Amino acid sequence: MDSAKIVTLFLMISFFKAVASRNCEDGWEHQNGRCYYFSRFSTNFVASMYFCKRFEGALVEIEGPNEYETVVSLARARNFPDFYIGLTDIFSEGNWMQASSYKSQTYFRWSPGEPNNKRNQDCVQVYRANSKMDDVWCTENLHFVCEKGS
Repeated sequence: MDSAKIVTLFLMISFFKAVASRNCEDGWEHQNGRCYYFSRFSTNFVASMYFCKRFEGALVEIEGPNEYETVVSLARARNFPDFYIGLTDIFSEGNWMQASSYKSQTYFRWSPGEPNNKRNQDCVQVYRANSKMDDVWCTENLHFVCEKGS
């Protein structure tokens, strides 16, 4: 095989690898087979759910420690403020469910003393300061993270 064919083959392989790894729209970040969007504005829990759904996603629903670390690391790299995740106990106090899929949540990384349900807090934020979960009022205006498959 001559050098021109090798260069052409290399360029084609590089192009297809780049296309295959970029399965997320502009503004979304691809990690571990998922696409994540970090909001540039803050809003309440319901509006953040609607925003994510509008772009064919959902508020990030943490499936386990690996996904939690991925989201927290991406947030930390952006110096991202406190943010909503798709977790609520609004339907049954103390029964934490994923907001879009309605699956029971099995993984938590609560801040010390949380959840405390102070005056009926039913939604969850991740604190920027310690990267841990805290229950908050769903009416608070916070940034948020959306996710969808790539």
